[in-house]
Amino acid sequence: MTAVSACALLCLLSACGDNDTADTSPTDDVATEGQTAEGTTDPANEETDEATEEAQDEPLERLEDEEFGRLLLSASDLPESPDEHSTHRGAAWLEENIAVESTAYRDNFGDDPCAEAMDEVNPRLVGEHGVTGQLHEYRRALENERSERIVVWGLGFEDGTEPDSDDLWDDLLGACSGDGLENDTETITVTAFEHDPFRGMTLRITPRDNDADPVEFHSATAEVGQNLVMVSAANVSPETFEELIETQIRKINAAGE
Repeated sequence: MTAVSACALLCLLSACGDNDTADTSPTDDVATEGQTAEGTTDPANEETDEATEEAQDEPLERLEDEEFGRLLLSASDLPESPDEHSTHRGAAWLEENIAVESTAYRDNFGDDPCAEAMDEVNPRLVGEHGVTGQLHEYRRALENERSERIVVWGLGFEDGTEPDSDDLWDDLLGACSGDGLENDTETITVTAFEHDPFRGMTLRITPRDNDADPVEFHSATAEVGQNLVMVSAANVSPETFEELIETQIRKINAAGE
C-alpha cells in the first residue's frame, strides 16, 4: 500500500488520533451473537431481515453519548466477526480526532480542486456544532497483510443546528467528476454512492505497479433528525458495503420506533 493509500485509510475513513483513550474489545468479547461490544442486547437482531427505507414520522431528537450504542452498527451486525473493536465517546473526541485539518491529498496530487475537496471531508462533516457522539472501529485481518476496517460514528448536533451533509457530497463529487487524481504511483477515482437515506462516495485507488491490487474505500452519511450517522469501510466489496448500509438503516428505523 502506498503512502497516499495508507493516509486515506487512516485519516479519511477512520480516526487520525491515537487510541489510548479507547474502550477496546478482542474478538471473543465483540462477536457474541445478539450482543453489542458492551454486552447489551442489540435491538437490530429482533428486526426482520428486510431493510426498510421509509422516512420516520417524527425526527429523532439528539441522542446522548451512550444512546448512540443502540443506533450504530455493533460487532454482531457485521457480516464477519472483527478481530478488534475500539469505541470512543463524546463530540469533543470526534472534533479532535476526526475533524483533523489535512493536506495529504494536496501534498501528493498538487493544488487540485478534487484533492482539496478530499482533504476537507472530515472537517466539514464533523464541523463545530456537535454536542454528543460515539465512534466504533472494527478491524479484521485479511490476506496479503491487508486489513478490513469498518468505522461507524454518530454525532448529535446542538439545538437550532441540523446536520447537512448533502452540500459536502455535492461539492466533492462535482470537484472529482473528471479524471480524478493521478501521480507517479497511483490514480484515484471517486464515484457517487446512494442508498436512501445515505449518500456518499466510493474511492478507488489503483497503483501503477501492475502487481499491486486496487484498494477501495466506501463512505456514506445519513441525517437522522438532529444526528448525523457515518458508515465507512476499507477493503470490503461494494456488495458488503451495501449490506452494512441496509443493516444500519434497520437500526435507525428501530431507534425511531
